[in-house]
Amino acid sequence: MTEDIYLNINENESVTIKVIDIKDTDKTTHQHGIAWRIKNRLVGECTWKGSGQEALIDGRRIQAKRYTFIIFADVLETSVLPDWSGFASTEKFSEVNNIVQGEIKKYLLGLTQESRENRLKQIKNEHKSVLRRMSPISYERWEMFVKQTQEECPSISENDLFKLSGLLANLEASKGQFNLIHLLHDLTPSQLDNLDKILADWNIDMAKVVLDELQYRLKLLEELKIKIEDPKTDELHELQPLFQRGLWIFGPEYETIEYTSNEGMTKVIERIFNKEVKASKRRPDFVVLPDSTVGLYSYPLYDETGSELGVDKLTIVELKKPTIKISTKEKGQCWEYVKELNKQGLLSSNTNVTCFVLGSSVDPLENSPTTHNQDKVKIIPIAYSIIVERAKSRLLKLYDKVRKAPFLANFQLEPTSLNEDPKQYKLKAQ
Repeated sequence: MTEDIYLNINENESVTIKVIDIKDTDKTTHQHGIAWRIKNRLVGECTWKGSGQEALIDGRRIQAKRYTFIIFADVLETSVLPDWSGFASTEKFSEVNNIVQGEIKKYLLGLTQESRENRLKQIKNEHKSVLRRMSPISYERWEMFVKQTQEECPSISENDLFKLSGLLANLEASKGQFNLIHLLHDLTPSQLDNLDKILADWNIDMAKVVLDELQYRLKLLEELKIKIEDPKTDELHELQPLFQRGLWIFGPEYETIEYTSNEGMTKVIERIFNKEVKASKRRPDFVVLPDSTVGLYSYPLYDETGSELGVDKLTIVELKKPTIKISTKEKGQCWEYVKELNKQGLLSSNTNVTCFVLGSSVDPLENSPTTHNQDKVKIIPIAYSIIVERAKSRLLKLYDKVRKAPFLANFQLEPTSLNEDPKQYKLKAQ
């Protein structure tokens, strides 16, 4: 079967496209494709290659082995190369070729229009729950994308088209929308391969849980580094809250969510000084001293029925002003806290107590931990610089490896309200 398509180039010039449909499918694309004839003479060869229709036609598709387009274009006689192997890159050839290829593309798309429409209906039905959440503009944009993908990438499999349309639908319905597309566009091929491996090993939700916790800890460490280097740092309002959220720095046993502030013990320690400190009312979980603050964190002891029997482990964190060196006096003060708590009946003979005394430096003669009560009480002096290095180690040295990550590269502190969520950090606008 043959069909002629007449195209006007301008008022005085035209070309004819003869479409030959053999109504069957050959084994190969040989003798099929697009052929140009000038004065009834073939220019070049009949082929799909270099025709501009490669996106629509490949050797595996039925159309490639069934259709032939012969273009009679005497208007291009002056553009033919001397050996008739093709056309010179003239303005005339470009004009005619664009018109011709546009018409051939339109014809080829018409052959598959019904199947594309049926597939689009199936896709809409499969994603209807997400599509309902879209605005009319988002829905129109999504539909246009799917249609263009069908037209420009006809070789895409039905399964891949379903996944791609679903991804776009979710992006349209999400708050971030197309920001993800922009981020993916900026990735190199090797980075995309790495992303593929990550998503193969981790689902999105689990990866976000891990990365959120890592980001939170890295930010806390960055803030801690800044604060301990500033002699004007307020240990009550600036340092203690950091250590309250960062007990993990001291060791894996502090990861448990049951390690919490013990305000009752804090009030007992506060009474030792027999005076009212106004600042402590704003932070009832900390004791305010003339040169430091103290936080007490306990872990309960349970019996076989799950009832609490008292305190199993108690951790005391005393933070000295960044200018104070830790010596015998500072270590001895923690022992006084423990004795007072024991006197008040808040500790049992089985309670393990660890006291961390932190300052700008430690007297070399007092650098070793001190133990009391048959090693049930341990007092450990640590310099702030050491605690930062310990935090880095606890993070598997990731701090140094990701120091240029966006969330740390522009990290600057801004004063926060004491009533804010402790996991929220304010960043100054860059």
